[in-house]
Amino acid sequence: MDRYYLLDLPVFLAVARLGSMTRAAAALNTVQSNVTSRVKRLETLLGVTLFVRGARRLRLTPEGETLMPFALRLEEISGDISRLFKKRVDQENGTLRLGAIETFAASKLTGLVSMFTDAHPSVDISVETASTTALQQKVLSCEIDAAFVSRRANDPILLEEPIFEDDLVLLAPPTFHSLEDLTANHRVLVQRVGCSFTGRLLDHMSKRALPAPPIHAVGTLEGLVSGVENGRGVAVLPESYVETVGAAAGLSAIPLPEEIRRVTIFLIVQRWNLPIRVLDDFVQLILKKRPNAS
Repeated sequence: MDRYYLLDLPVFLAVARLGSMTRAAAALNTVQSNVTSRVKRLETLLGVTLFVRGARRLRLTPEGETLMPFALRLEEISGDISRLFKKRVDQENGTLRLGAIETFAASKLTGLVSMFTDAHPSVDISVETASTTALQQKVLSCEIDAAFVSRRANDPILLEEPIFEDDLVLLAPPTFHSLEDLTANHRVLVQRVGCSFTGRLLDHMSKRALPAPPIHAVGTLEGLVSGVENGRGVAVLPESYVETVGAAAGLSAIPLPEEIRRVTIFLIVQRWNLPIRVLDDFVQLILKKRPNAS
């Protein structure tokens, strides 16, 4: 066996996962020039080009894609050896860094995490919330391991599996009886500017030449619901979240038009991270628990 395979394949794997020589160097606690030279050495040894530069990150060439299963196999063997000779009492120890859009985190994620921790009590789990765009970038840069988002990135590096469907409603004061009651005189409350759920409603109104109501960002979901309860405006929210917080009591929850109502939540994870045992166990649990799973 050429010893350079053992030395350079882990470096190749880090660059493939992180999409950057600089980030790989930081993760490996070395300098960028060392990472670059190790990748170049591997390319020379194999006689192929392994990476090409994309718009935002290095991407694997077809030859790099072919090499990935071997790098992953080497990583798995290394992990098995480590676990065997360290004689861990619990081989399922580890960490799991999750992300989710806030409405999903508040309504569904807690139950899923509880099911996982029942089977893996020694795994440390952290959860952070952010927008779909921010979460997609965090998964791509390996800042988090997996995330629940409201749209696909359509990035070949990501596994993107639909796991839950929801309907959007307009949460409004009890004086509202239909979407037609919304006028430019009403405020639309959002957690943050650029909310994709609210964007659907505004696009719908624009296509019908209806005047757009002003947008007010309130920062938190609690502030958003409280604002509706206090008559400061209306809000577009997933029905599952409205039901979870009991916000519909005394308020109107008006379904959005059918063409903009349906929301799909996707579980996203880097494909090259799935050999990591704890992460793979979590993904398999989520896929088994989705409504259409056999």
